[in-house]
Amino acid sequence: MKTKTILLGLFCAAVIASGDIHIIKTQGSVYEIHEQNIVELIKKHVENNKDKIEAKLQNLKEEQKKKIQAYKPPDLSKTIAPAKKDAIRYPDPSYVLKDDIKDANGFVLYPKGYKFNPLHYIQMTDRYVFFDYTQPEQVEWIKNKKFDEQLNVRLIMTDGRVFDAMKEFNREVFYANDQVLNRFDIQATPTLAYQEGDRIRLEEFFIPKDKLNKKTGETK
Repeated sequence: MKTKTILLGLFCAAVIASGDIHIIKTQGSVYEIHEQNIVELIKKHVENNKDKIEAKLQNLKEEQKKKIQAYKPPDLSKTIAPAKKDAIRYPDPSYVLKDDIKDANGFVLYPKGYKFNPLHYIQMTDRYVFFDYTQPEQVEWIKNKKFDEQLNVRLIMTDGRVFDAMKEFNREVFYANDQVLNRFDIQATPTLAYQEGDRIRLEEFFIPKDKLNKKTGETK
């Protein structure tokens, strides 16, 4: 240990003697930092502009609220007109495969173009009412028929403000899109759709404006 201390001392003495150590003098002037803290600046800005900031936030909230209330599915482009007469239709529910269906070994079970009826394999237990919420007479018709009170009925809108509809009916209301309208072949509103055997039965109802009997739900 003494040997190491002696060697370290000799090394320091040699360095000092060689003149490699220089004393750096102060160059130029030194000033105190006067800039304000960025956090303090932000706090002061918020305090000084509190009313403006709150007003801007409120406007943004209102804009978002309006966008939500006016929501419409981006994949809904079809416009469904009110029914001009009562009618019953049976659309073709068949589905055509767009691609081959193969098993784990690559063997084709069902080839592309194969046509089948899904109703041979599934049962639609619910009924579906397609309606236009922008038409007051259709809204009243749903209430008078008590479709809004039946658990096995799904209310599906083709137009209107869905959040207003859910508030009015006090239940879940769905929005249609082009795929649903095409699959059910909906051509008029209101339409009641449900399964009848291996077919889909569509009942279209003509509702004259201001001609609805509110007690029975029937048209005069």
